[in-house]
Amino acid sequence: MTLSTGLKRISVLMAFFLFLVTAPALHADTLNWTWGFTGHTDPNNTSSPSVFGNGTFTSTALDTATNSYTILTLDGQWFSNPATNPSPLTVSGPLAAGTLNGNDNKIIAGILDVDSNGLLFETSNGVEWLITPNSIYVNSAAGSSTYFGTFFVSQVASPVPEPSSIMLLGTAFVALASLLWYRKQNHAVVNAA
Repeated sequence: MTLSTGLKRISVLMAFFLFLVTAPALHADTLNWTWGFTGHTDPNNTSSPSVFGNGTFTSTALDTATNSYTILTLDGQWFSNPATNPSPLTVSGPLAAGTLNGNDNKIIAGILDVDSNGLLFETSNGVEWLITPNSIYVNSAAGSSTYFGTFFVSQVASPVPEPSSIMLLGTAFVALASLLWYRKQNHAVVNAA
């Protein structure tokens, strides 16, 4: 085997290794986010909120056709009328798309807000909450109501390694493999003489 043939084989193996390592990391299927909402029954009220909550959710990667992210899982804690009910409720969701008023559980890219169809989730007391831009609609056995407020989201940094780190690691493996191959070839030439 000649030097160029050996290097070609090593190069092909290292390229395959790099592809296996980087392909899944560069195309993450889900994204992690934090969320929060504060709301009041009176849109002009900016003092102590009537409802508020926060938590985390996961979404699909950006859908470029709709310029949105679809929420896959959602959890957190929720306070409804905290002056009279100081204990938080558990948030679970999202509920299936189309369950209430055509909810689709999407976040619009760029402005990072729910779209007009809204995000629907449920709290541990069985109440459904539909967050739409600037408001939240409450649907319960006791009736329904609307709160005015602000929904905010922030994407959490992904633990996926950056591509340059993976390339540096791959380059080190190529260099090490080349060095070992070179030593083996020189040792074979010395022993043959």
